[in-house]
Amino acid sequence: MQSGLYFGYLGLVDGMLARIKAELGKEATVVATGGQAKLVARGSKHIEHTDEFLTLTGLRIIWDKNHAAEPGNAAAAQRGSRVPIPVKKVQP
Repeated sequence: MQSGLYFGYLGLVDGMLARIKAELGKEATVVATGGQAKLVARGSKHIEHTDEFLTLTGLRIIWDKNHAAEPGNAAAAQRGSRVPIPVKKVQP
């Protein structure tokens, strides 16, 4: 049952990615995000990188930039401009 769920979902993800890449007409870098990104990426033919916290990092960058615009908040402006975004390469 569990393997059916895993392989079924993996087929769904890979099928969508194949169609998106075909529609684009060129190669695209695919980054999987979320808590189970590594699990799905291991079996995927299309996922090249994983980042469990990409969405949260993006939200923090937006929050920092919005608060940097407030008068007297220079510290947030400096933090928002130097935020590293790590992206991990998928291990086959």
